[in-house]
Amino acid sequence: MLRYNEVDWDRAGCAEMPTNLFYAFEESRGVRDIMQISMYRNICCACPIWKSCLAYALSNEQFGIWGGLTTHERNAFKLGEISPLVTKVIEDFNDRGIDLDQLLEALLEHSDNERSVADSSTNYGEDDSASNSRSC
Repeated sequence: MLRYNEVDWDRAGCAEMPTNLFYAFEESRGVRDIMQISMYRNICCACPIWKSCLAYALSNEQFGIWGGLTTHERNAFKLGEISPLVTKVIEDFNDRGIDLDQLLEALLEHSDNERSVADSSTNYGEDDSASNSRSC
């Protein structure tokens, strides 16, 4: 489990952005905000520390967008089940150059939920359409 001080936040793609921007999305949940998830994904998927950010958030953060995932998306991944939400995230990340293996690697760094993450890596691997390999 990563601690806050173990992540190099100075290298984050959002380092110069207002922190509340990544929490305001979760507070309002309006249609306009849901459509803006693409903006967050673009920032996070291009970030050099997205994997550490996501691993940190899975263990430590209950709210906000971290590593490109909303609270609901992180919770869905923690459950380790394929759902329309999880499938959408996998597709969004794949479209931005982060393949399923890279996403699972970030999830495996999160140690509080090892059993369901381990189960999910088997389940996610069954959906070949969402696991096209592209590297950043």
